[in-house]
Amino acid sequence: MDITELKITASLAMVELHDDEIASLSAAVNDMLDYFALMEQIDVEGLEPTTHAFISQQPLREDIISAEQVCSPQQLVARSAEHDGEHFIIPNVL
Repeated sequence: MDITELKITASLAMVELHDDEIASLSAAVNDMLDYFALMEQIDVEGLEPTTHAFISQQPLREDIISAEQVCSPQQLVARSAEHDGEHFIIPNVL
């Protein structure tokens, strides 16, 4: 990717680039593009897609509800870190 393409891409992504960053970023982007081109040469025909390289099988269990696990809404609220007796109290996010 040449410097003009890099500046256009940065502009489209709304990223401000300083002149001292352009040369090193251009080299890094070109290295990534070269690596992607190398990855395109790998034959993946017949391979199943995965979500993670190390997961061979998802651990699953039966969803069985026992009598000890049944709670009233009041009991569940009482287990929370903060509550007012009827409602969970959570910190404001915004």
